[in-house]
Amino acid sequence: MAELIPWISPLLAAWAVAAGAIGVNRAGAGRARAQPEADPEETFELGRIAFATEPVDVEAALQVVFQDVARDAAHHRSRIRVAASPDLLVRADRRALRHALTVLVRMSLRLSPCAAVLVTARRHGGRIEVSCLADGPPETGMDLRAALRGAETVFALHGATMEVDPRLDGAVMRVRLPEYVERASASTPTAAASPVEPAKAATPALRPVRQPAE
Repeated sequence: MAELIPWISPLLAAWAVAAGAIGVNRAGAGRARAQPEADPEETFELGRIAFATEPVDVEAALQVVFQDVARDAAHHRSRIRVAASPDLLVRADRRALRHALTVLVRMSLRLSPCAAVLVTARRHGGRIEVSCLADGPPETGMDLRAALRGAETVFALHGATMEVDPRLDGAVMRVRLPEYVERASASTPTAAASPVEPAKAATPALRPVRQPAE
């Protein structure tokens, strides 16, 4: 038995190391499984996900964006003020529009520490205009348009235009999207035209007849 002890000890040590490695691998796999996966319905990546356009309510889309940037607002100690007209519809990919609007609002919060960000949505010249007004100017050496180029590309794919106006007292980021107007389909029945009555022959004018003298 004494002769086997020198052989048993290295075997036990090797087994302990292998068991520890297996436990670490299982723990790592468990943590990987525990991480929530991104919902494919709520994510967007330019060039990898095809557009699926549909009528999108702008006010509802902005409400979702505000929920997404709640942590950013808390981090910068900023407030978001909203002035949006109701019943504003655009034809867009819901995920792409939400992604691009989130970029604008996040940038506005970054430029407005301990201040307010005003987000407006209204009709303007046959388009839907969404504006973000930051309370502070861009950071020194920052190219605001270059920082927003990805969002501008997404808006352009929707036929929209974006304007960036950096100012000393704040920055304005403005997007104008084509408004969605529902058109009547060709199958929609139209009112039947009333039948045209044939023209009646003109009645000759009656002239008074002169009575003969008696």
